[in-house]
Amino acid sequence: MKLTTSEDVRLAARPIQNPRAFELYLEARAEMRRYGMSLDHARMLLDRAVAIEGESPSLRAMRAFLEFSKVRGGTAGDLRPLDLAEAEARALIDLVPDAAYGHALLGFVGYERGELKAAARHLTRAAELDPADPDVRFFLAITLQAAGQIEPARLLAARFYEADPLSPFAAMLVSVAEWFAGRAGHRIEAIESALAMDPQNPIIRWALGYTYALAGRTADALQQSAWMLEHAPQLPYTVQLSSLLDAIHGRTADALEALSRIELAPLDAHHTFHIAESYAMAGDTTRALELLEWAVDHGFYPSRFFAEWCPFIAPLRGMPEFDRIVAKAARRVAEFSA
Repeated sequence: MKLTTSEDVRLAARPIQNPRAFELYLEARAEMRRYGMSLDHARMLLDRAVAIEGESPSLRAMRAFLEFSKVRGGTAGDLRPLDLAEAEARALIDLVPDAAYGHALLGFVGYERGELKAAARHLTRAAELDPADPDVRFFLAITLQAAGQIEPARLLAARFYEADPLSPFAAMLVSVAEWFAGRAGHRIEAIESALAMDPQNPIIRWALGYTYALAGRTADALQQSAWMLEHAPQLPYTVQLSSLLDAIHGRTADALEALSRIELAPLDAHHTFHIAESYAMAGDTTRALELLEWAVDHGFYPSRFFAEWCPFIAPLRGMPEFDRIVAKAARRVAEFSA
């Protein structure tokens, strides 16, 4: 087998020279993929890696990813971490223009800000520069899902899982892709295997619990919700799932009381949509419609999922205001495709 020039360069590349620093980098990255669960520990690991290795581009990029992770997990008090991540991304593009770091970070930030076209462009470029980066693959797929590009997102998820079956996020993604295609519960064994690979990851717990709820397996969903309430009570995803299940079981007062404690201002469109579901199921359709439209306006608009397949939006269907919001979402899907 003969390697191409780019393959030869990639295989020879050592972005972090010291083995212990590289190990610390990997440990920090794993912590950050738990969406705000243990970012302080991740920061400590990165500081130790920098003390050994120095300010290498890969470690700088991971520090910027940590800032981004605060917002992605819903644990940031405001959106300023995205500004920090963007500034570092642009500095890295200037410093190492042939590396994926800067474009990946701009893609992550674009997703959080709801700038899905820009996010997809940067993530696609990052994937060209580093086809093996799992975070780039994951965020490109969920960017396409948010933009209502259901089949391209599903195919990308399937390729990611085929290429990297031992990645918990690849396994989770291949099941999540089925939500948006109206097949919730299909490939559920994949997301269950993701949890087996990383049982301490609250975002996988949330996604599995939500999948169970979509499939009508609320007793199984309650098990995941109970774990999150015990281990990650501060995450908005925890409140969203527990309040959704309260509403499903008729405990609407409990659901609304929990939802009232969420600080919505620093949350992204994905978070906001799922909180709208909980409000809809709890009977506050006015608030649900407000949050649904905010989500559509700020970067989450898979219109067919809203109109046809999401059972938790059902209380809104038939309302003129809902039809107007779904029509707006469908226009945004078409604009993204164009």
